[in-house]
Amino acid sequence: MGAFFQNNLGLVIVSAVMLVAALVLTAVALLMRSAGLSLRPVVFVGVFFAIICVPQLLGHGVMAVWPKAKPAVDAAAIAGVGTFARPESIFGADVDRARLQDARAVFVEALGGAEVAQLLIHFSGETAVAARFADEEAARAGAAALWTMFSPRNTSGDGTTTFGTRTPIGDKIALQRLGRAVFMWTGPDRAAIEARMRQTRVLTTPTDIRPPWVAAFDSGRVAGGAIVILVILASLWFLKGAAWAARVQPAGIVQTPLSAAGLDQRIAALASPTVPVTRLSDGRWEVRVDYDTPGEVGMHRYVLELDESSHRVKVLEYLGRRESPSGEYNWKLQRGITFFRRGPGVDLQQTTGPLIRTVTDAGWTWQPLLFDAPGPLAWCAS
Repeated sequence: MGAFFQNNLGLVIVSAVMLVAALVLTAVALLMRSAGLSLRPVVFVGVFFAIICVPQLLGHGVMAVWPKAKPAVDAAAIAGVGTFARPESIFGADVDRARLQDARAVFVEALGGAEVAQLLIHFSGETAVAARFADEEAARAGAAALWTMFSPRNTSGDGTTTFGTRTPIGDKIALQRLGRAVFMWTGPDRAAIEARMRQTRVLTTPTDIRPPWVAAFDSGRVAGGAIVILVILASLWFLKGAAWAARVQPAGIVQTPLSAAGLDQRIAALASPTVPVTRLSDGRWEVRVDYDTPGEVGMHRYVLELDESSHRVKVLEYLGRRESPSGEYNWKLQRGITFFRRGPGVDLQQTTGPLIRTVTDAGWTWQPLLFDAPGPLAWCAS
């Protein structure tokens, strides 16, 4: 079980995040249901979260079922007692066996526990070291000790091979650990080291047994295309889904919706300290809701616009905050929709509730928007 978690850490993390999210959404749904509110906002958040997390869960699950085969160290290539039986596979086809020496005597602290370790010093001054340990844990410890002995700076790597610069000499060094084998090279520059590394042929090429559709995602174009599709899908749902979640439609079938002038009069009749509506112009209203919560003083400002062609009341929400009750408001368009807010010092539903009922009783739709997009773009925001 421990090996499964270690090899599939991404799957475990995504599963845990989704489980926690499901519990949180369930708790919020119960709270909203007890307050008599629609569960559409919970569905919106759940679907948006699923668009992001479900593909990751499936991807990690597929990798757990069909893992990508990794190159393995050819046991025959690193075999030998005292010395490597096939040094040509490690140090290159032109290796002079007479120049090989026991690296355990040179790097005692790091390689003293290796089963086999040999050092090759080229005429150019470049060096190569290869060592085989009893197991991967011993190889990991030996590689760390060997790297520490040279104290390289400006290091970089991919988890298997690490490059660095030796001090005070200034030449380059590379360390590679493959299973229970450790390799190290030094040279004047990285290109020289990489040329030596290509001469080391100790890996076997495994057969890829994954289904073709799984292997296809190794391609950057396929993976990138999938990411683009998910980003577009998440963006569309964020815009369309938020508008859907906040939309309140008339109950039942409305034969003849009230005229804009009639709804205008009904909204005007709501004016009270609880529902502080202010007419901006014909068919446009403003509602302000003060709040004073611990650590924050501010105001929600709603601008209502009656659209008689679609029988919708379009609602844009602004948020103003100030440092103290006597300070000025710093207004900004709320890039989001407040579905529900009730607590000490604030109760949006107390103000918006009567407005929504007035709008829907008139046969109109209450439609909060993230932004009031013009023309064809309006489809994205509503």
